Amino acid sequence: MDYFEIPSGQNKILYRELYKEFHNIYPEIEINQIVDDYCYDNGLDSCFTLDAIEHDKTVRKLFESMVDGLLEKYDLISENITIREKTIFDA
Repeated sequence: MDYFEIPSGQNKILYRELYKEFHNIYPEIEINQIVDDYCYDNGLDSCFTLDAIEHDKTVRKLFESMVDGLLEKYDLISENITIREKTIFDA
């Protein structure tokens, strides 16, 4: 948030931009439909978009990959953080 000069407490601005970037990269994946499906499956009237993304394994992996790519692009990854490599045990 500091890097993009997003004011403290304005997390929704960052998330909104991440969701737009996700849509730009994966236009065939409709985030609103993922949210609707998650709410329907769990008997909810509403939910946080990130909860719905986290629940869908495929979308979650794509979203995490996008965020990791952005962190690398803007050199925001700490030297102490290691990126996990995919193995045969990842399902």
